[in-house]
Amino acid sequence: MKKFLRVIAVISLGLALFGGCAWSKHSEGVPQCDGKTMRPGDVCRTIGGGSSTEQTYEEAKQGLQDSIPFDQGLLFGGIAVFTAAVVGVWLIGRRERGRVGV
Repeated sequence: MKKFLRVIAVISLGLALFGGCAWSKHSEGVPQCDGKTMRPGDVCRTIGGGSSTEQTYEEAKQGLQDSIPFDQGLLFGGIAVFTAAVVGVWLIGRRERGRVGV
């Protein structure tokens, strides 16, 4: 169980870091197209898989804003799970040390 909780702690810490980085990037609200910063009035055209899509600057900007709650969920959810896993490992270790002394 202790090993399982350690794995969960590492995975949740990774998710929290990813969510924090994504939140930081998306909260800037600067849409990009093919690595270039978009400006109002720009349209991003992508071609792939036999089809093409277009996204305006406004749509891209709204997409960034819409992703912020998900990013925050990853960050805070990851922190909560990480904390619970670390506390669980600590409690199990404490219980095991208590049994050894008996």
